[in-house]
Parts: sequence; structure tokens; C-alpha cells
Amino acid sequence: MKKLIISFTNAAAVSVAFAVAPSIDNVSVVQDSQRLVTVEYTLSGEAAVTTMCVETNAGNDVWIPIGDSNISHVSGDVNKKVSVGNRSFTWTPGKSWPNQKVTGGNIRIGVKAWALDNPPEYMALSLVSPRTAMYYTSAEAVPDGVQDAKYKTEYLLMRRIPAANVVWRMGAPATELRDSNISAASETPHQVSLSKDYYIGVYPITKQQYRYMMAHDPSTYPVGAERFKPITSMSYNGLRGTTYSWPSDGHSVATTSVLGKLQALTGFTTMDLPTDAQWEFACRAGTGSALYDGHELENAGTSTYVNQLAVYQGHGNTLAVVGTCQPNGWGLYDMYGNIWEYCLDWYQENLTGVDANTGPSTGSNRIRRGACYSNTAGYCRSAMRLAIGADNIGDTLGFRVACNAYAAR
Repeated sequence: MKKLIISFTNAAAVSVAFAVAPSIDNVSVVQDSQRLVTVEYTLSGEAAVTTMCVETNAGNDVWIPIGDSNISHVSGDVNKKVSVGNRSFTWTPGKSWPNQKVTGGNIRIGVKAWALDNPPEYMALSLVSPRTAMYYTSAEAVPDGVQDAKYKTEYLLMRRIPAANVVWRMGAPATELRDSNISAASETPHQVSLSKDYYIGVYPITKQQYRYMMAHDPSTYPVGAERFKPITSMSYNGLRGTTYSWPSDGHSVATTSVLGKLQALTGFTTMDLPTDAQWEFACRAGTGSALYDGHELENAGTSTYVNQLAVYQGHGNTLAVVGTCQPNGWGLYDMYGNIWEYCLDWYQENLTGVDANTGPSTGSNRIRRGACYSNTAGYCRSAMRLAIGADNIGDTLGFRVACNAYAAR
């Protein structure tokens, strides 16, 4: 591949604007003698999330994206919600796009505005700076990569799930191999559809994230690898409080509960546990097989396929750092094994005819999903769901969070 060689000048680089509603105009790009690139633009219409892209001229007016992973070290009015008016941000290409030089006519920078109800693919919420949200167009655009330690500690990284109006099969056929303790009746196949896209956590909540959420004394924070392991010993009522009940009270939760504190910290009033259907749709990532990598189980006890995807009885058999195994097609980790995860809904064995957006209106137990480190491979399946009492607490019970796909701030 031909190496790109560009010399630095003080001249403005070529710029381009991507017109969407709300709209971007008057994009200009300049670079100073210290190689710092400054981009100015005007946002019109209404507040929006803005992102950037960079293309290089390969010759003959052919423009090639430099890749999202090469666009970091940016600051200012980009990758966040901004209000209308004249805005600017800076980019230090020497730190994120090494061994390349920038000059007028050889690069162009585009600015895109995303409507607040149609935000980008990834969202990173600070658990240290209240109500601070950053947005990224892809996993490659997430600074330092989704596996970086900060997204398991001081940030909550969430992935947008394209679920709106997609008709899909929830559950699994009776012939699907499962653990002998699981009833096929609880996984009766039925067609469902969710009405909205949503964000869901890339990881289950870790011990360090929990300490930040609950504003614990820093001297009590875990150290070493313990920081990156899922928080456990959670109960449904402890997470949401006993005053409010899903679905009758929607996403209202006790202000003193774990999720109440997280809603206040992030500014997202729909921040909650995922519903039963949201969890399964996110887990499947477009697959209809037992496992999200397209495989069926070859053994309900120990599976060579599950070994790649989960920390479970046949692989690890102890609480592990999140992100240890392979993610699904949407980049979600630990959907199988490690810890059980609570879902919002009341438990009902057969869900045929039930609104997938809310689940049953009443019940006596809630739902747990995903299995844990001490379960067999037959538990580690996309369709697997079991009942759990709302006050149950155990060292295998944890959670991940979800919220509506919109920009709150």
C-alpha cells in the first residue's frame, strides 16, 4: 500500500460538512505551527450530538477515511451534546494518527450532527463528573478501545442496540440442548418486536463502578483485578427500591436505591435494568442459534464453544474480570456466565401474547439471565431465563444497565 506523505503548513485544510437535521454549516479547519488542528462550525436548528470524521486524499480526488481509531485526542464541542451557535474543537493528529503529516488539500474534516433522539452507536457516561456523556460513532472511535480499564471503572460504556420495530423470535425450540434443570416451557418460541432502540452496558457493572455510583469512601475501593470484577450480592429491590414497581411505575425508582443514584449521577431518567426482551435481543446480536456466535451446544455440561464465550463451570469456575471472554456481534461482553443479571420484568413461564416492551403486568418473581461462573454450559444460552425473588441476595447475582437511546445532556 502506498505510504501517505504529507508536509505540514499553516494553510487551512480542506473541509466538508455533512448536512442533517439539525444542520452543520460554515466548517473551517486551520492548523497552527504546533500541528494542532482547530475546527470551527455552526450548528443550526436545535441542540445535537456532534461527531467528526477525517478523510485523506489518495489522489485523483479520491478520498479515503483514515479510520475511527486514528481520531482521538480531541477536545471541545465534539463527541458530546452541544447547543446551537458557533462551535469549535481541536484535534492533535500527531498523537492519534502517528507518522502522518497534514497540509491543505490533503485532508478534509467532516462534522456530523445527530438528533438527540438518534444518537451515535456508543455512549460513555462519566461516574466521576456528574451528567457528563461522550458519544462515539463506532467501537474503533472509542478512545483507547472499549477494553480500556477506564470503561470498567470511572466510565460506564454503553452500546446502542438497533431494536426498533424489528420482528424476531424470542425463546428457543424444545429441541435446543439445555441443562436438565431448565424447563423448555420457560423458553417457548414466539415472535416479538420492541418499539425503540436502546443503550445497554457493554459490561455488567463492576465493583469499582459501583463504588463510584454509590459515592463510597475511596479508601474502601477495591484494588488490583478486583476493581474489574462484577459487583455481586445485589437484590432486585436493592437496585430499584421497594416503593416502585415495573411496569406500573415505569422507570421510577427510589432515589436512595442503586439505580436512583445512577439516574441522578448520569441525568438519564430511564437508566434501569434491561427488560427481559431487551436483554435477549441484545445478547443474540441478530442470531437465532443457542449461542450468539452462531453455534448450537454440542454438550450441556462442558462445551468447547461456550469455553470461548463464558466464564462458567467448564471454564474458569470463579468470578472473573469483565471482558475476559469473546464479545457478541454487537461488542457486548459477559452476556453468558460470570454473574447472573437481573431483568426488569415479572417472571411468567410462557410469554406468548405478552407485550415484549413491558413484560407481564403482575407476578411474584423477577427474572435473571445469562448464568454464572458455577453453572453448566446448558445454562449459557441466549434464550435461558429463570425466576428470582426480588429480595434474593447472592454472590452470583449482579446487573448491567440499559436506557432509552437519546442524549440526556
